[in-house]
Amino acid sequence: MKRKPHLLLGLVLGLAASVGIGLASAQGATVGVELNEWSLIPSVSSVSTGDILFVAANTGVIPHELAVVRTDLAADALPVVNGIVDEQAVGLEGRIQPFPGGVTESGTLTLAPGNYVLICNIPGHYQIGMYAGFSVTEAVAPTAEATATSPGAPVPRGTP
Repeated sequence: MKRKPHLLLGLVLGLAASVGIGLASAQGATVGVELNEWSLIPSVSSVSTGDILFVAANTGVIPHELAVVRTDLAADALPVVNGIVDEQAVGLEGRIQPFPGGVTESGTLTLAPGNYVLICNIPGHYQIGMYAGFSVTEAVAPTAEATATSPGAPVPRGTP
């Protein structure tokens, strides 16, 4: 079946808006996440605070999802009830709903500094190993001195 790109885009954007994941900011970080049977592998383990675009590629054959939870618990120690992580207990920040193998989905979250765990919370998947620790650090603004001495920065008048 041939999909209509504009219809698919509308569905993805509508879904993203309904689960608290918005559009990407050109100024934020991008985190690639590979999901397959039975691992979840982020491209980085830490980024600076702000808008973070998560690009989730399901390289497996069955559906997976990407949920981001804020917690100080170890990635392998989240509370599980009836085969899924208790998202209320750990603080769900947002998710990309289940999507089929061979598909890539994305969404943006604005995350504050702290400790997070990326999980697939389809029943049983977390327990099999589909999780990864992730941290968000405070963004550090460049100082005026660092900016003035950076390569390619303009040299102030009167400077040899």
